[in-house]
Amino acid sequence: MGADIPLSVLNICAFVWRRSRDGGLEVNEGDVLDDVEQMITAGMT
Repeated sequence: MGADIPLSVLNICAFVWRRSRDGGLEVNEGDVLDDVEQMITAGMT
């Protein structure tokens, strides 16, 4: 289908989604994207 999405990225998204849902937190999208970007960068190095 489309581009292959690394499983780790899906895991991060699922973790963030569960955390925001279970904790009732208002997730700042910019912060989440920054965190994901840092995790992806760390995983590549």
